[in-house]
Amino acid sequence: MAESYGIIVETRLDNYHRDRVLHILCREGGLSFTFQNTRYHVSRHEYVIITEAALASEFLLSDDFSGIVLWIRHDFVSAAAIRNNYDVIGRLSLMRNPVMKLTECDYGRCLSDLLRMQERIADTRHIFRDELLAHLLAAHILDLYDIHARQEEKPAVSERYAAILHGFIDLLQNGHFLISRDLKYYAEKLCITAHYLADISREVSGKSAGFWIERFTINEMVRLVVDTRMPLTEIAEKMNFKSLSHFSRYFSAKVGAAPTKYRSSVANKY
Repeated sequence: MAESYGIIVETRLDNYHRDRVLHILCREGGLSFTFQNTRYHVSRHEYVIITEAALASEFLLSDDFSGIVLWIRHDFVSAAAIRNNYDVIGRLSLMRNPVMKLTECDYGRCLSDLLRMQERIADTRHIFRDELLAHLLAAHILDLYDIHARQEEKPAVSERYAAILHGFIDLLQNGHFLISRDLKYYAEKLCITAHYLADISREVSGKSAGFWIERFTINEMVRLVVDTRMPLTEIAEKMNFKSLSHFSRYFSAKVGAAPTKYRSSVANKY
């Protein structure tokens, strides 16, 4: 295992870091996992990006699995990320499907990026190692943007639409879904109408604005529930539900299991 302040590079999933972003490049063999109630199967030369590792579970690796596993601190990703019009599309798309198929050329590029990071992590004498790694990660992120954008073949996004959707997603990432899950609240924050926000979300992301509000809500609920240190009553209060029973009904409807059952089924996985 190679490790720096912001990045851990491994060849197996022997250690699980729920508080980090997870990247996996499958070199040989395969693996499968569950993410947001969907089972994914990953084959040779495919790439996995899970922005909230706490939401993934039940990893199974084939006997001949070979790959590179990257665990990245969220603040390290934020510092390295390049903010452009494609960034918001990529972020939302990965929440829908965290697996990317790679061409042989793209696979070679990703492998080169990851091996370079692994090599430089080992250089502990480098005075500016973390800064160097941040730049290498930024270059890799741009490669991933390029790969994903070519696969999606979506039309260019205008500066206006990108800025609005960035603002909307930033509000969600900053936890405003804990305050309100009403579309009008976000539209007012962005100084536009709810109808306009809904239209932009559908045109750019292919999903309604309400879908993204709900997705961030569900992600946070699951993240908190699998952390057994917080009582469910505190989670319900933090999530701004009127009562524990209201929270439990909502969780059961969206996740497919009561929070107590979900917590017990996941707690001892890793």
